[in-house]
Amino acid sequence: ELLGIGWLDDTELLAIASAKPGAGRTVMNTLMSLIEGAQMKLEVASTNERAIRLYEKMGFIPTKEISRWYKIS
Repeated sequence: ELLGIGWLDDTELLAIASAKPGAGRTVMNTLMSLIEGAQMKLEVASTNERAIRLYEKMGFIPTKEISRWYKIS
């Protein structure tokens, strides 16, 4: 059963999407197990409050804020 997908480049999480509501934690745990023992880096849009809450619950700590423009088509 597909719960979601993620794209890792070494220890940097470039993309993640859950296919089912509430599956984000399981997808993140799976991705984190692939780099066990290393620190994972990720970026998240400041407007994605749900993802930010999940990442904080999982122990991620904000380290810097980057201004980027994302085009939504």
